[in-house]
Amino acid sequence: MRTLRVLLIAFGFLGIGLGAAEAGRLIQVGPHGDPQLHIPATGQRRLVFGVMGGSATNTPPKVTALMQRLGAAIAKAGHVTLTGAGTGLPQDAIVGAKNAGGFTMGVSPWRTRKQHIAEGDPLAEFDVMKFTSLPVVYRGKPGKNNFMGRALDNVEHSHAVIIAGGRNGTLEEFAIAMQENRPIGVLLGSGGISGDIRRLVTSMAKAGKIAKAPIIYDRNPERLVQRLEQIALGTQ
Repeated sequence: MRTLRVLLIAFGFLGIGLGAAEAGRLIQVGPHGDPQLHIPATGQRRLVFGVMGGSATNTPPKVTALMQRLGAAIAKAGHVTLTGAGTGLPQDAIVGAKNAGGFTMGVSPWRTRKQHIAEGDPLAEFDVMKFTSLPVVYRGKPGKNNFMGRALDNVEHSHAVIIAGGRNGTLEEFAIAMQENRPIGVLLGSGGISGDIRRLVTSMAKAGKIAKAPIIYDRNPERLVQRLEQIALGTQ
C-alpha cells in the first residue's frame, strides 16, 4: 500500500507529498493537485495573493525592501503568498512573508523536486510546492520548461494578483489575470513592466478590451494589499 502511495505521489495523482502532515515539512503537490487544499484554517477567510514579478537577482536594495514589505503585509493580514517559485522579486516577497510568520505556496515550472533544486530555484521558504508537467506540445523536446503553463497555475490558484517589476513572463501572467477577471494590484516603483501596465490597459480599452475586474495602482505595499483584500472579499 505504501509503495502504491509513493507511485501515486510521484506521478501527481495525490495532492500531498510524503511527510507533509509533519510540522515543518514541505507539502508537495502533484500536477493534478490543488495547493489551496493545504492552507491551514485560522477562523478567517484566507485569500491567496499571487505575486508575479521578474526573476532577475540583481535587484536594487530599495526594491528588495519593497517586496519584503509586500510579503509581510500579506502575512500580517492573515493571508497566503503564492509565487512561481523562482528567484528575484517574488522570492523577496516570500522571504518577507515568512519573516512575518506567513504561509507560502509556490508553483514550480519543474516536474520534480530534484529538477527544481537542480535549476537553482528556491525551496526552503515554502510551505507548499506544486510541481507541474510540460504541455503536450512540449513533451519529448529537449530543453523545454513549463514557464508558460506555470503562469496559468499561478493565476488560477490566486484570488488576487500583484504585479511587481517583471518582464515577458510577468506580462503573460498579467494578461491571464485580466482575462480571468482577477483583481489586480500593480506595485508602482518596483521597476520592469509595472510602470507600463496603466498605459497597456488604456490601449486595450481603446481597442475594445475592458477589464472586468478592478486594476489598482499603488506605491505603498501595505495599502495595496489592504485595497486588494477589500475588493477580493467584497467589502469595498
